[in-house]
Amino acid sequence: MILLAVRDLACLEGQGRQDSNLEPPVLETGALPIELRPSARRHCTGVRRRPLAALFAVLAVCFVLVGLYAADSGGAAWVIAVAAVFLGVWMGELAYRMWK
Repeated sequence: MILLAVRDLACLEGQGRQDSNLEPPVLETGALPIELRPSARRHCTGVRRRPLAALFAVLAVCFVLVGLYAADSGGAAWVIAVAAVFLGVWMGELAYRMWK
């Protein structure tokens, strides 16, 4: 728990360091490329892939079940069935890509 908090604090820090001269440039030299500092957030991915994959898998199963229930109901519910199955397949594909 504490390790996660320390890692999250490291993610909140900005770029490597700030230049000591904070005044704006006088001539057109401000348009020239500057040296980029290494990012302080190298180890932070921003997204935890496994929990996201699990969420997508649960959503995929739920959408497919809604689609099957709507298809079993008959009548005009076929529109819901097709849309729900499509969303289920899409979420399943996203879950599969996240697990890779």
